Amino acid sequence: MIKLNENSRSIAEGIIIAIIALCILALFLWLIFTIRVVFVYIILAAVIALMGRPFMFLLHRKLGLGSTFSAAITILIFIVLLSVSLYYFVPLLLQQAETITSMDTTEIQAVIMDQLNALNAGLKRYKINVLDDFLKTGLDKTFDLSIITNWFSNIVNVLTNFGIGSFSVLFISFFFLKERNLFNSMLLSPIPDKATPRVAGVISDIKNLLSRYFIGLTLQVIIMFSIYYTILLAIGGIEADKALIIALLCALCNIVPYLGPFVGFFVFILLSMSNLYLQGFMFNQHILPRIYWIAGGYIVAQLVDNFVNQPLIYSRSVKSHPLEIFLILIIGGLLAGVGGIILAVPSYTILRVILKEFFSEFKFVQSITKNI
Repeated sequence: MIKLNENSRSIAEGIIIAIIALCILALFLWLIFTIRVVFVYIILAAVIALMGRPFMFLLHRKLGLGSTFSAAITILIFIVLLSVSLYYFVPLLLQQAETITSMDTTEIQAVIMDQLNALNAGLKRYKINVLDDFLKTGLDKTFDLSIITNWFSNIVNVLTNFGIGSFSVLFISFFFLKERNLFNSMLLSPIPDKATPRVAGVISDIKNLLSRYFIGLTLQVIIMFSIYYTILLAIGGIEADKALIIALLCALCNIVPYLGPFVGFFVFILLSMSNLYLQGFMFNQHILPRIYWIAGGYIVAQLVDNFVNQPLIYSRSVKSHPLEIFLILIIGGLLAGVGGIILAVPSYTILRVILKEFFSEFKFVQSITKNI
């Protein structure tokens, strides 16, 4: 009987300990969820620090400036770029939204419907009826320009919120740049001393690869912006300040692989069309022919990006095969949508470095990490 009581006491104590552990875990998860924005700031600061490493190397190593002064100049460069971008970007973005809402959509919808009816007639000759339901519904019911206006308003709100948090991000970035090992120390603090050297090597490799990736991504945006801007000026005849905002928006869309260019195409065409309309061109006689040329220019730009820019960025920066990257992007999209597509390549890069360091004896790991 005494033995039974002792067993009951042990079981009761185990249950109490388990409940306390679950409460502590729940409290910890609640705390992490509550301060999740801090982790976002730290991650963004780490990305900025990675992108700022070339500036730090130039100022600190080559020019011999102090680490504090070099970090301050690097952060100042980012602040100037951010301030100039917001100063020109937000007003132009709002102007584009006003331009779209001021358009007379009746004429535009009528011309587009005529073009779609002609296309549908041609497709029906080959027994392809993909546009029937769309044409029966009508363009006015399936496409609402207010959606685009709301989209622009959401972008402005995001930029405003980002501006509020940008000080925190830049402040953290300053110390990451000034003290090169600060971020490493934060990551290594919970690691046992025995495993510290190997984990430190992993962090160093990850920083090098991601730094090259983000710099390459920035270069891709600059290249695509230049191409889009040239197309809009030379082919579209769009005013320079309007072409600037359209090219920048579409170049930023390219950050999202595969999906971004499709979104960028509609932004490119719609904003080009609205600005040409505002310049006083007749839709059927002048705007529509130019839109065909602008669309063709966009497709050529995407071919350049897909066959020149992206292979160089992905293959050389993160040292992965293009097919490998394609599959990873699909998996990222299936797991987490657009965010998963954006984070797929950096996450896969981190995973590969970890696998190479700790699981290099497996043949599969050797096959995906042989180039790093």
